[in-house]
Amino acid sequence: MIAPKTNITLATVKYFVPLMAVISFLFVIVANLYAEVDKAKTGQADRVFDKEFLQSIKNVLFYEQIVKIVGVQGVKVGNSNLKIPGDKYHWNGSENTKLNIRVVSGKVIDGNVVTPAGRIITLEVNGEINELGK
Repeated sequence: MIAPKTNITLATVKYFVPLMAVISFLFVIVANLYAEVDKAKTGQADRVFDKEFLQSIKNVLFYEQIVKIVGVQGVKVGNSNLKIPGDKYHWNGSENTKLNIRVVSGKVIDGNVVTPAGRIITLEVNGEINELGK
């Protein structure tokens, strides 16, 4: 015969085990959503940065327009104590590519990409695109 305290304990366990399973499931879902939001915050883009991409943004004037094209905010990098004016932003893209831009008063003034082949291509202040090689 099972003691009355044991019956209460079993009933309590039967009630809380499913509840704990639901709470655990929700915790996993929230953790995964947080990881996705965090990924977006870190400048992880779902596109390849190459010469064609740099040419496509050549005439775009503002940082917010770049964000719309790329799909996520860039990560602000660098030190504000540097003598080079402007804010620098960085994105990591697909196929091990990278995008870097420099912004002054919200306007993109120059930048560069590292292509899938590891080539560096720059967008100069005057709008010219130059290939620097590896």
